[in-house]
Amino acid sequence: MFLKKNEEDNSLIYNNPKSLSYKVRNLKGYFGIARLFIIPIIRKKNILATIVAANKTDDYTEEDIKWFSFLADSTKSSV
Repeated sequence: MFLKKNEEDNSLIYNNPKSLSYKVRNLKGYFGIARLFIIPIIRKKNILATIVAANKTDDYTEEDIKWFSFLADSTKSSV
């Protein structure tokens, strides 16, 4: 799975950014991104924060979406 957007929690998963049709340039001294998971923490249609995870050894899965969604939901009242 290259790109998946979950409509329920607005999360995005990039499991193969190297397959992009354009080149992603890494800044000198920074590591490359192999995989990326992004989930916003939203309250009343406002983005309060964003949880980002990168470079998991395997692809991000539906199970990861469940755990990150749980984390985001748990964090809403604290932010």
